[in-house]
Amino acid sequence: FGEDELLEEPKIIDCPDFTEREKLEKERDSLGLYISGHPFDQYEAEAKRYATCPIASLSQWTSKAKPIVAGVLSSVVEKFSKKTGDPYGVAVLEDNVATVEVMLFRDRWAALKPVLQKGEFYFFEGNIRQDRGVSFFVTDVYSESECKEKLTPHVTIEVDTEGKEERFFEGIFRILSSHKGQEEVLLKLKNEDETLVAKLRRNLVKFDDSLIKDITDYGAGAINIY
Repeated sequence: FGEDELLEEPKIIDCPDFTEREKLEKERDSLGLYISGHPFDQYEAEAKRYATCPIASLSQWTSKAKPIVAGVLSSVVEKFSKKTGDPYGVAVLEDNVATVEVMLFRDRWAALKPVLQKGEFYFFEGNIRQDRGVSFFVTDVYSESECKEKLTPHVTIEVDTEGKEERFFEGIFRILSSHKGQEEVLLKLKNEDETLVAKLRRNLVKFDDSLIKDITDYGAGAINIY
């Protein structure tokens, strides 16, 4: 090129940055795992208010009520029964701690097959089966937009039971009785060996700063409420 000839500068197209969700999906697609976070992180606060059992605690669920779990759908496929040939769905639901295999049969699968989308956030209600691991048999599914309308918010109270006597728990119930409201209470009793989870149907409370203060002051480090 001649010394006086001007070169045209390349035009750089101004492209919008990837969303946080798109970045995480590209991490998983290229590396097989999330690096900078997990898609569930942005839903965690909402999950705590409406899901009654974390995925990791399904094996410890003791309530007769059906548990409700929340997570991001990482896969969903259709399979066929060897005996009848009927189609059914097998999905994997995950949060930022654990995963669970989710089973959808007959009319549930027929209704949800065109709706369920990989990468979306859902609440699944159903029954647990423990046979070489935990499986979850779905009876109802709620999207993020449906949870506030169709699910009841709840308060979770985690208690470290080590060294605690019966009167300690009586004190907890007295506090709950003095904060009556419309939200259910999920009680988690934990020690070094196990965690028991139960829903308290008769102790509906109002979740506010006053309840948090009364419970945490009473627990003196042995109770976590959220």
